[in-house]
Amino acid sequence: MPVFRRVDIFKQSSEIFNIPCYIKSFSLTNTSGSSIDAEVTITNDAETPAYYIYAGTIAANDCVLYNIPIKILPGHKIFVHSNPSNIMNCYFTIE
Repeated sequence: MPVFRRVDIFKQSSEIFNIPCYIKSFSLTNTSGSSIDAEVTITNDAETPAYYIYAGTIAANDCVLYNIPIKILPGHKIFVHSNPSNIMNCYFTIE
């Protein structure tokens, strides 16, 4: 299974997917010493969300895990953002 993984990010997007696919699972890890607000969206342009997958606060040194299949349509990509721009790691398993 392909993987989209980034370490030490605060704003990052995946490549655009050319065929329909599914996010099988993903994790977001807050590696900073304070809470952060994180968002994961599927978008078809620069940073305007088509729909939200996750939006919430992650406590310091905590992790969010999801194991729910999420469909990505052709021409869309994954966009990950945290605020404030603290360090966060993300890992997506794509099928």
